[in-house]
Amino acid sequence: MAEKINKIFLILCLLSALCFSSCGKTKKSVYAPEGSDIKEATLSDSAQTFFQYRYPVEGQLCADIFILDYGHIYVRLFDEDAPGAVENFRKKAEKGAYTGTLISKAVKDYYVQGGKPLTDDVKEESIWGGGFTNEISSRLAPTRGALCMANQGRNGTNAQQFFIVTTSAETIKKLDEPLNERYGIGLRQYLEENYGTELDDKKLGRFLDYGGAPWIYGHNTVFGQVFKGFDVLDKVEEDAAGGKSDIYIKKITVYKYV
Repeated sequence: MAEKINKIFLILCLLSALCFSSCGKTKKSVYAPEGSDIKEATLSDSAQTFFQYRYPVEGQLCADIFILDYGHIYVRLFDEDAPGAVENFRKKAEKGAYTGTLISKAVKDYYVQGGKPLTDDVKEESIWGGGFTNEISSRLAPTRGALCMANQGRNGTNAQQFFIVTTSAETIKKLDEPLNERYGIGLRQYLEENYGTELDDKKLGRFLDYGGAPWIYGHNTVFGQVFKGFDVLDKVEEDAAGGKSDIYIKKITVYKYV
């Protein structure tokens, strides 16, 4: 991901003068538990037709990412689609590898990243040693709220760090015009030429409807989806991207939904 970030910033900088609110609808979902962020598009009734956005049911694996002084971000994990990433995340959480670690990176309207080891003398590696390969599922995409593995811009370098995508649908919808003005091409062609990302109408439509980072589609493993705590995620993103450097993960707990 790091090697492609300059190109991504070019896209986002085209919109730097614009101000965006969080995407979503205000209609309450019949699936939504008490206190859910029902304004989110991914929590609407229509979104529940997509596997990725369905609320967890009893027995499914989930994670509670507790950010000190901010609150909890709840994530449904996709152990069938990304078994390696989920197992690595689960075991590291159980061993306390994420406890006390910093939110190390954040880019406004793009992502919040965490899980970096506390000290530089601790080698960052997976539970198997070194890195592991990407797990790309056709039914998962790096849309807003997706929990993804961070890597070094190439396959086989997933280890410990993760990030949550925060890009709003409004941002994606407004990319075509500035890209056409600057490069003479739209978003679909820009992604294909610069990232090798081929998106048909249906796949691109998900990003237009639900937000996300289509430029990392197929390049980063999606292994979870936020279903509660978008308000916490947005506040963490705002502060971390604004320069606050002492935002800590108090604990990550992996559990079965009840």
